[in-house]
Amino acid sequence: MTAPTMRQLYAEHKDKVSDKWSSYLDTYDELFSPYCDRQIRFLEIGVQNGGSLEIWSKYFPKAALLVGCDADKACRTLQYADPRIQLVIGDANARAVQDEILRLSTDFDIIIDDGSHRSADIVSSFCRYFPRLRTDGLYVAGDLHCSYWAHFQGGLFAPLSSISFFKRLADLINFEHWGVPGTRTDLLRSFTDAYGCAALAEDLAGIYSVEFRNSICVVRKRTADETRLGSRVVAGLAAEIYPQCVALGGTTISGADEATNGWSDLGHLPEVELVELRKSCSALTQELQRARLELNSVYSSRSWRLTSPLRSLASSLRRRTGASDMAGAATSTPTRAYSRIRSVISRAIQR
Repeated sequence: MTAPTMRQLYAEHKDKVSDKWSSYLDTYDELFSPYCDRQIRFLEIGVQNGGSLEIWSKYFPKAALLVGCDADKACRTLQYADPRIQLVIGDANARAVQDEILRLSTDFDIIIDDGSHRSADIVSSFCRYFPRLRTDGLYVAGDLHCSYWAHFQGGLFAPLSSISFFKRLADLINFEHWGVPGTRTDLLRSFTDAYGCAALAEDLAGIYSVEFRNSICVVRKRTADETRLGSRVVAGLAAEIYPQCVALGGTTISGADEATNGWSDLGHLPEVELVELRKSCSALTQELQRARLELNSVYSSRSWRLTSPLRSLASSLRRRTGASDMAGAATSTPTRAYSRIRSVISRAIQR
């Protein structure tokens, strides 16, 4: 018997309401179908009306446990006949709530974050629960379109948005090629500092892949050894173009020393520098505006208008002085003229 697809299950569902974007259903099938016949442990952050847990129970008929967590206290009224479904009420990023979840299961095969959609919560949840993901498990963050909106602590170029965080995870996969001293956690420091969470290097070493779909990010977990590049495999006997490669079989990559590369300095993370530069630019812009106001005030003053003829005369004398100097003429005349100008200006100011 063929297992039902997510679209079929949603089309037939008549109980508690579940709300998902249509493209998610096909993505879920692609991602989760290999787990359908396993005794998985499943965690979903954010259940709203509770219908998704009922559908997950049908999609994973052999699942050992299906845990839902929601911060809305109204969800306490949700009841389920399936004993595999367990509901935890509260903020998933609160220590007491996390402890309650972990009492049900210390690890999970699939974790879906469909909670508040705020960048702080998404980043914090990943740091808190990715370590609880089993090897070969999937961590799925949904509704990441919210990370482009200010209301959810985002923006297209927002340096600390959830989508920026997941993009940064791609660099963690290639940690062995950085060529600079530091750890994986150093690369996430601006996020963890901003949102008051922590990530351990040994947990981040298990990130095998980071995949993006429309509004979804999928992070796969493997052993640390599986995430490495591995040794070089050379096959074949004929190497007429580049015979040196034959001897490379079995060797591992030797990383370059990038300690002097200014674009690889972990002490100057781009998102931190961007914020600092914007603040500096804003301060300089305000200073420039004040200077322009002061200059406009001078230009509109009575003394500036009164001395306009004198400035014109001074300019004319300077031009004449330059011509006289070139001809070897005496400079006494401009000197006396400048003296007269100063005297006139002084009297004008005194008035």
